[in-house]
Amino acid sequence: MPQLTFIIPFSGCVESRFLEETLLSILENRVEDTQVIVVSDGSYRDPYHLSDEEVTFVSLAKEKSVTRCVNAGIEAAKSPIICVLFPGTKWENSDLSEIETAFENRSVAVTVPEIVGAERPDRVFSCGIICHPAGTVRNHKYARPVPKGACLVPHRAGAFFRTSILRQRGGLHPALGLQMAYADFCLAAELANMATVISPTVRLSVAMMQKMFVSPFEQAKQSEQLYRLWRHRGDSRLNANRHRKTVISEATRNFPSLRMLQLIAGRMAGAFSGEIDPSLTRDILPITNQVTEDFEPYQLDEEPDIITGVFPGTTNHRKAA
Repeated sequence: MPQLTFIIPFSGCVESRFLEETLLSILENRVEDTQVIVVSDGSYRDPYHLSDEEVTFVSLAKEKSVTRCVNAGIEAAKSPIICVLFPGTKWENSDLSEIETAFENRSVAVTVPEIVGAERPDRVFSCGIICHPAGTVRNHKYARPVPKGACLVPHRAGAFFRTSILRQRGGLHPALGLQMAYADFCLAAELANMATVISPTVRLSVAMMQKMFVSPFEQAKQSEQLYRLWRHRGDSRLNANRHRKTVISEATRNFPSLRMLQLIAGRMAGAFSGEIDPSLTRDILPITNQVTEDFEPYQLDEEPDIITGVFPGTTNHRKAA
């Protein structure tokens, strides 16, 4: 049984060459007992026949959600640890001992690697993201303490998860973008006394760092969705006050500009998205701090067709409790 599963979601949001760069870095530095899964929207045709290199291709026809692609990979994973790599992120680690050591602590649900730019490998760009239920998001630098009430979240470029905890949660929240889906998961894990920790010796490099950022509209929309989901965590009145200050601060800092209008529009879209997507308001699966002693591969109702690379349908990962 593999000890680590790589999941690379590809939904046409980036060029295929970034997907191929990530795949090549994994295959060149691949260690034993690993599984590689690429979940795409059907647009990638595997021109180099990488499936011959023990890469599993799963196709979700016309699926544009990166988060749903990751969830399909979670279902097909066969290892106790999952590494999600966004296309364009390079794997350059030949030793898994640091990751395995981190997850030996049974209270650890997520491990955050350091993110560096390929042009400046000596400079750490990010050690995760700091998310607050009030809807604030900012980059995290190593050695800085996490503010009270906030949560450390892996950067969407790459992250490590305990598979059993992901499945307890029913996967990542399918209605959120990947970064905010990570935040939603880490906040839920924290409620169950499961930790998110930094592994400073594990580094991932990103060739095109700007590809890792979403538009101001999308960032504001997802931040607002996160606030609507988690505003009652802790002191709801304090969260509401902080949220109000955040929205005002966003507008004043960017006044007058097109970015300000995009941020305001994104906040409004996020505030009303619960009426459009019921999964943003329905009950969600809780996480317990019970970690299974012996990991068993997840049994799919339908196995992915490895020959054709077609996954038979999608699953609603956000079930009612």
